[in-house]
Amino acid sequence: MKFRIAFFIFNIIGIYLCVSYWSIPSFWFLIITYILLFGALVSLGSYFIGLNFFVRSEQKGAGIVFTFDDGPAPEFTPQILDILKKYNVKAIFFIIGKEAEKHPELLKRIDAEGHLIGNHSYSHSNFIPFFRAKKLQNDFEKSRTIIGGIINKKPNYIRPPFGVTSPRYTKMMRKVNFVSVGWSFRSYDTTENDAAVLARKTLQAIAKNDKAILLFHDTMEVTVKALPKILEKLKSNGTEIASLSASIKTLPYE
Repeated sequence: MKFRIAFFIFNIIGIYLCVSYWSIPSFWFLIITYILLFGALVSLGSYFIGLNFFVRSEQKGAGIVFTFDDGPAPEFTPQILDILKKYNVKAIFFIIGKEAEKHPELLKRIDAEGHLIGNHSYSHSNFIPFFRAKKLQNDFEKSRTIIGGIINKKPNYIRPPFGVTSPRYTKMMRKVNFVSVGWSFRSYDTTENDAAVLARKTLQAIAKNDKAILLFHDTMEVTVKALPKILEKLKSNGTEIASLSASIKTLPYE
C-alpha cells in the first residue's frame, strides 16, 4: 500500500532531521513542520479513497457504472428501482446492514431485479474510521451475514462509509476476502437540491470519463428526480452502461 512507502520515507526524513539539525535554533520549527506535513498527508490519504493510500479501491468501470449507497430506504429505493427497470439498467446497491434488517423485502427486490448488492457496513457509524481493526471487521462481517441471510449470497464488494479509510482497513482487508469499491464521480446528491443541476454535473463528468463509477444515494429525493434525465441522455447517446461485476475480476458474492 502507498502508506507503507510514505511512512518509510517520512521516518527516514524524521531521523535525518533529528540527527542533522537537533542543535540548530530552528530545530523544533522543523520538527513541528515535519509533523504537520505528515498529518496532512495521512488526512488526505484517509479522506480521498481515490488515492488508494491505505486500501486499493476499484474506481473504473467497463462502462458507466451506477452505484447507490445507504439504503435500502422504503421511500426512495423502490422509485429508483422502477426507473432503472424502465431504462433496463443494472446497478449496485451498497447496503447498510441495520437498514437491511428493517427492510429485507427491498433487499430481495433489488436482488430479484438483477442488481448487485454490496456491503456498506452494519452501523455506518460516524466513528467507523476510528474503530479498531477487529471491531471494524466485525461490523462489516455482521452486515455481510445479514445480507447473506436475506438473499442467500454474501457480498464480497464493500464500500467504506464516507469513503474514509485508515490503517485499520488495511488490517481488515488482509484477513477478509473483501474488494473495496470507490468511485470516479461523487454526485454530492446529499447536498445538492436541484435535480437539473445534479443531472447536468453528472453528464458533464460522464462526457469526460465514459468508464466512470458514479456515486449516488438511494435515500435522496433529488436523485430520484435527476436519474431519469441522466439515463434518458445516456440512452440517446448510446453510452455504454455496465455492471460492476463486468468491471472487476473478483466475483461479487462468496
